[in-house]
Amino acid sequence: IWIRRYMIDLQSQDFVRFARAKGLSEKEISNKHIFKNAMVPLVSGIPGAVIGVIGGATLTETVFAFP
Repeated sequence: IWIRRYMIDLQSQDFVRFARAKGLSEKEISNKHIFKNAMVPLVSGIPGAVIGVIGGATLTETVFAFP
């Protein structure tokens, strides 16, 4: 869902209009330009999500670790 939203947002950017003006096909624009730029926010958010999951699991195990 997130990648679709990012790709839709990027379709109106200047670099996409320039690629269309150069005569690139929609498949080339989608794969080479839009997809690569849409992956940046997702890839940068993955480490934070992993750290949050590990931290939450550690906290939960600490709280509920009754002897």
